[in-house]
Amino acid sequence: MIIRGINKALRIVVISFLGTVASLYPQEEEVPNEKPAVEEERLEAPSIKPGRKRFKLKLPPAAQEMVQALMRGEKKVVEAVFRPMEFREPIATIPAEGRFGVGFYGWEGLNPLKINPTSISYSEDTEDKLTEISFSGRMGSFLEMEGGQTNLSYALFGKSYTDILTGLGIRYSSIFPFPRMEIRDDLIITGPPNVPESWGIERKFSPSVLELNIVSSYIMRWHPKWFIHLKYSYGVNYTRFYKDQRMDSSPYGTGTSSAYSAGLKMITESPSEARYAWGLEVRHIYHRVNTIHDELEITPITGMSLPNLGVFFTFSAFYGGRKTAGDEAKKLFLNEDYVAARPKFKEFINTYPN
Repeated sequence: MIIRGINKALRIVVISFLGTVASLYPQEEEVPNEKPAVEEERLEAPSIKPGRKRFKLKLPPAAQEMVQALMRGEKKVVEAVFRPMEFREPIATIPAEGRFGVGFYGWEGLNPLKINPTSISYSEDTEDKLTEISFSGRMGSFLEMEGGQTNLSYALFGKSYTDILTGLGIRYSSIFPFPRMEIRDDLIITGPPNVPESWGIERKFSPSVLELNIVSSYIMRWHPKWFIHLKYSYGVNYTRFYKDQRMDSSPYGTGTSSAYSAGLKMITESPSEARYAWGLEVRHIYHRVNTIHDELEITPITGMSLPNLGVFFTFSAFYGGRKTAGDEAKKLFLNEDYVAARPKFKEFINTYPN
């Protein structure tokens, strides 16, 4: 019985061993057949697919450390990135702000060189229309003055959760009076176009717009030396769209205008309480002329919708936005100097109780 048990155990071991060897044996024979195929594919791959280099964005070491610190949630870095000016004095008022810029009006789709035919509407019996106006005939300048912009929340309630200021502005825009110049055969500056002869007048189509607007400014501060300036305005316009030697004001149109812009401004300090800011803005203006006043009945134009796009240089004077005791307290607090931070926080609260 013992011998039979031993033999049975040996048979089980041998069968298991043979099964294991049998399962391994085919793999050893198939490996040499697969390797050449893989090598052939690797050799043929360059001839089928060109090599491609993957674009990899590599940040500077300082930026990498900042990103890693943000991902770890380090308080000092989070506060420096998202709330660097938390305890700054509110910007109370912008008493004066001026802008000068250049731009153009009217475009079709994404093509600034071609005017949109729907920009100007005509009476039904008009045959000849201003369908082609060159880019040089649509370029012009913008001059703008704004005043009395006030942080109403801070002025009325002593609180300012964000720097939003409201005031009044006046803006004038006109087309450059370029003469016709043939620089090359393929480069001709035509300037403002003459109206069609069938209209019975000798004038150029050269819109000039005078606007009176309500202005709203939103200032985003992330650094003591500069800020991002967002602006929106809405108001009424007075539009002259013909120009002749007599500077006749008839006909003219009235309507509404709106504009929005975004820009970056640098801060310049002064010995006085006033501070100064200057920078560049990109602005989109939309003139809608709904009513045409034409006592002499010399124009078939019944309305206009003229979008404008321009780049402005801007300069302003403002009050507020200075460093406070709260900034010093926050710096001490983040450095874990809580004893020194406490009196600074109390000083800030006493100065700005709201």
